[in-house]
Amino acid sequence: MFNSYAQCFVLGICLALGYHGTSWIPFLNSATPSSLSSPPSGTTPHVPAPLSVPITFNLHRNGEYHPCNAATSITTSLSPHSSVYEFDRALTVAILASIPNTSCEPVDPNASDLNPSFAQHCDMGPLRTPLLHSSSSVLLLPPPHATLPCSYYTRIGDRITDLTTLTTHLQTGTSLYAVAAGRHFLFGPGYVGETFLLPRVGFPSGNRGKPVELITLSVSPRVFEVSHFFTGEEADDIVERALSTTSVSAPDLVHTC
Repeated sequence: MFNSYAQCFVLGICLALGYHGTSWIPFLNSATPSSLSSPPSGTTPHVPAPLSVPITFNLHRNGEYHPCNAATSITTSLSPHSSVYEFDRALTVAILASIPNTSCEPVDPNASDLNPSFAQHCDMGPLRTPLLHSSSSVLLLPPPHATLPCSYYTRIGDRITDLTTLTTHLQTGTSLYAVAAGRHFLFGPGYVGETFLLPRVGFPSGNRGKPVELITLSVSPRVFEVSHFFTGEEADDIVERALSTTSVSAPDLVHTC
C-alpha cells in the first residue's frame, strides 16, 4: 500500500493542479498582452493565411471532458515550416472564424467582457495570465482581437505544434484541447477509473518497460494514481526515508519563563 501511495501522491497532485517545473507560476500584475508579444518597432504583424486544407475535430476547453463545440470544421493552408507561435495564432484565428460567438466562451469571464467568446477563453487578461518563459515569443491575434492565442493539445497532453502533427493526430483522435495563454495542460477525465497512457514520459527500466499511466481516482477534484512512475525499490526507499525522519515534538517547543 505504501508503494502505491508513494508512487502517486506528489505527481498526482501536481498534474491535477497544473504545477510545472520547480515552482508555482506567478501571475502578472502589470504586464499587458501587447507588452508580451508586440512586434519590433516599425514592423507589421504577420497575418496568418486563410485556412485551405479541411479539418474537423471536437474542440474542448482545457481540462473538460465534453467538447464546447463538436464537429468544428476549419480550413488551413498554413506552411509546414511555420513556428509553433505562428501555428497557434493561425489555428486560433481559424477557430474564431468557424464557431459561433457563444461557443467555447470562458467559463469564468472577466466582468469587462460584455460579449465573451473563444478569444476571451484564450486570453484571460493581464491580471489572470501567468508569465511563462515563452511569453515574449507569443504572437498576438490580428485585429480586431489583438489578444493572445490558445495553445493546443491532444487528450493525453501531447502538444500540437504544427499542421503535420495536427493532421497526424486527427487520423486516430477526434479531440483538440485549447489551453489558455500562460496556462498548462490539464487532463479532463470523464469517469472514475479512466486511464491515460503516457508513453512520452518514458519507460523506467525497473518497471520492465511499462508506460506511465494516470488512473482517475476522482473527476472533481481531479485526483490521479500515477502507475509505473518509478520502481518498487525506489518507492520502498522513499517510504523508509519518510518513516526515519524525526522532528521536534510540540512539548519540546514550549518554553517556561
